[in-house]
Amino acid sequence: MNRKQCINVVGAINDTRGIKGLLTDCINESPASLEKRGTWQYYAEKMLSYLESDLSGKPPFSIFAEKGNKKLPFAAFSSLALADCPGKGDCVNFCYSLRAWRYPAAFFRQLQNSLLMRLNPEVIEKALLAGLFAYSSTVTLKTLKL
Repeated sequence: MNRKQCINVVGAINDTRGIKGLLTDCINESPASLEKRGTWQYYAEKMLSYLESDLSGKPPFSIFAEKGNKKLPFAAFSSLALADCPGKGDCVNFCYSLRAWRYPAAFFRQLQNSLLMRLNPEVIEKALLAGLFAYSSTVTLKTLKL
């Protein structure tokens, strides 16, 4: 997928049927790449399967990056910047977050999280609580304000 195709997916964020069509188009561009891990088609198929299950079952991508990355070594949550940024303005023309879209897994993880925020936020809450309890025995529901 190229940047324009990714932006088309963002534009359809509230239309799961439209997203399914765009993912199908991506898969059909190079069906031979479907089995090759790391390709757009491989991850599009994973996302399409999850969408077709109505976002039930285990999400295909991690919801939280528990250890962060090289620059930000702490737990992180990402969703599609152009879809979910509350203060977006002219900065969409040079948004740093869009750089992650070079990597198919990062784009689809963000797409998954954006869809979960809209359609099944309980999955995010469960993942957050599971992560917090894994790191601290002192965390309780009373200490969290979700």
